[in-house]
Amino acid sequence: MNYIVNSFQVPNFLIDELMSKMSPNSLKCYLLIVRKTIGWSKEYDAISASQFMDFTGIKKDDTVFKALKELEEMNLIERISNKKVGKPTFYKVVTVYKNQLNKTTHPKKRGTPKKEAPTKIGVHKTHINSLKRVNREKDVLNTSFSGYLGKEIKMDGDVLKIQKISPLENQKVEVITISKNSRKQMKAELKREDLESVLEVENV
Repeated sequence: MNYIVNSFQVPNFLIDELMSKMSPNSLKCYLLIVRKTIGWSKEYDAISASQFMDFTGIKKDDTVFKALKELEEMNLIERISNKKVGKPTFYKVVTVYKNQLNKTTHPKKRGTPKKEAPTKIGVHKTHINSLKRVNREKDVLNTSFSGYLGKEIKMDGDVLKIQKISPLENQKVEVITISKNSRKQMKAELKREDLESVLEVENV
């Protein structure tokens, strides 16, 4: 399908979400602002109250200002004051709708408990606390085994020299050794108490 010539774009969310909640005057003013800005490939444009009245058919400027205030509260437009005295105000269309309807257009019903969206803060804090706990365990393990680096363990006619001990979860450690015979590195995952018992036997 081809685009319609001599036309301008209107965001989908205006029709899908907001039009039923807007006053007719605010909808008219919004369409005029879109026409004067996006319709002319402008970021913003100066539009006077008289222009709003001429194009929309609104009879009073107070009614125009009320409609514009509604659009601002719905976060559909931005008003940019003109520093020049007597010059019309600039208006800009907010093209990404920030969902603020609950704050501006939905009155609270009396007697109805407010429903709050489930928060992920608790899960996030639990995850952070878990990470802190694991890091504390790692710090303890690193301190406990730091004195064993460089120690030698006799195994199957070979001598293994401990190069690195890395703490894992569930009180386990990863031990990296190097063989004196083959000069190859070996990696093993052991329970903390198993490694301690091996080291204690070798140190007797």
